[in-house]
Amino acid sequence: MRAAMMTEHGGNEFLKVDEVADPQIKSGQVLVRVHAASVNPIDWKVGQGYFGLIPGQKMPCILGSDFSGVIEVLGHGVTGFAVGDEVMGLVAGGVGHTFAERLAVSAKMIVKKPANLSHAEAACLPLVGATSLNLLRNKVRPGDRVMIVGASGGVGSFAVQYAKAQGAEVIATCSAANHELVTGLGADRVIDYHATNPADEVEQVKILFDTVGSLDPEEYWSRMARGGVIGSTGTGPRDMDALVERYGKKIWLMAGMVDALKQKFRGKRRHGVNYKMVFGMPGKSAMTEIARVAEAGAVKAVIQKQFPLADIKQAFELSQSGRVAGKLIIDLTDAG
Repeated sequence: MRAAMMTEHGGNEFLKVDEVADPQIKSGQVLVRVHAASVNPIDWKVGQGYFGLIPGQKMPCILGSDFSGVIEVLGHGVTGFAVGDEVMGLVAGGVGHTFAERLAVSAKMIVKKPANLSHAEAACLPLVGATSLNLLRNKVRPGDRVMIVGASGGVGSFAVQYAKAQGAEVIATCSAANHELVTGLGADRVIDYHATNPADEVEQVKILFDTVGSLDPEEYWSRMARGGVIGSTGTGPRDMDALVERYGKKIWLMAGMVDALKQKFRGKRRHGVNYKMVFGMPGKSAMTEIARVAEAGAVKAVIQKQFPLADIKQAFELSQSGRVAGKLIIDLTDAG
């Protein structure tokens, strides 16, 4: 089969598309013919060596996180699925081996793809959906004021729609160029972060979701409702680059977690507001909820561009630019 892999940790020059052996499934797994996989920043960050603590990075390593495809083989003990089922899922952040024509994956990490989604649309949702659910699921109540920072990105575009579907008043930040997109996703108010400091424009926010990962909570404690929460996909004002420069690639994430813990204590003690880092974790529960809201039409996929597997370097370069509205998709239906 054809697959995209890193031959060693480093830049995109080490990302190669080549022939490799089909994976062998184990008990409890299924073999999936992958039709589409999405590009997430964690994919190329793993490739560059920023997440060395994540297991499964023996080089050469097939990258990728989430996918949609068709089951070709059932492993021993698998129930609830059949050969020919269209499925979607999240394997693991960055090291899920989804940038390949075939994938061996645990049946516990997949769900049947909603019929109203294409494979490309389905592949958009698992990681960004699981990340959003980590903060928003069972936490948003009708009338809550929810603020999404970075609302036009992959996580942000899902979070806007999910919060709105729960009855929240959604305030979103993005550039002026993406105002129409984010409004169309359901945001009640959109703030252009280039034109003003969003922290000066809001008050009594129940949930603040920083999907960019570099927001300084000090600017927002007084803008939060007591009992609220600030969630971030990153490490806050000392972002990954700053932490790597200070501590190196091996322990920067641990230093970032310490930063987050300090923010948590500070927010709780001084302002009655929680703070947490937000990650997307694989699992049947999250995938089932994502499929449910997608099938109901409450959340739709936002795709900026699709690439054939042969052009995955171009997809990574675009993702690395930080100028992506929604998601980028790798089409594996014609990987040759």
